[in-house]
Order: sequence, then C-alpha cells, then structure tokens
Amino acid sequence: MEVEQPITYEAVAQKLSALSPNNLTEVARFIDYVQFRSDQGSAKRTFAQHPAFGIWADREDIQDTVKFARDLRRKVERRQDRDDSHAID
Repeated sequence: MEVEQPITYEAVAQKLSALSPNNLTEVARFIDYVQFRSDQGSAKRTFAQHPAFGIWADREDIQDTVKFARDLRRKVERRQDRDDSHAID
C-alpha cells in the first residue's frame, strides 16, 4: 500500500496549471464552498452570506429555486455517474 504524501501548494498549483479555464472556474467555486463550510463551524455564517447566494434572483424563468437547485444537482450527479473523464487523480 502506497503512503499518501501531504499535499503541498506546489503540488496543487501543478495540477491547476493543467486545467482548462472552465475547470478552473469549477475549482474556484469548490474552494469558495470549502471556505464557506469551514467558516460555518467558527462563525456560524448563514446561507445568505455564501458568495453564491442570490445568483438566480434575476431569473424570471425560475419560480421555485429549491426545486430548480435540486433538479440541477440530480442532472449533474447523473452526468458524473456516466462520465469519469472529470475525475480527479
């Protein structure tokens, strides 16, 4: 069994340099999420304080944002089940 080495900034930067701009956007959003999640433990932030809160506020075609988000997550999960090309090594 291989021993996992600690992750360094250099190792992460090397992986980031190989990503497309679209993937970098996804990584940046994930970093925002991780920061938000870690802040919740110490500062008890609300969802309204999350950087993504309100992104659909101007969308007139979305009547039920909770249902829209749930359906969107399901679509993404199904797509990931079929496509391993975006897996992180």
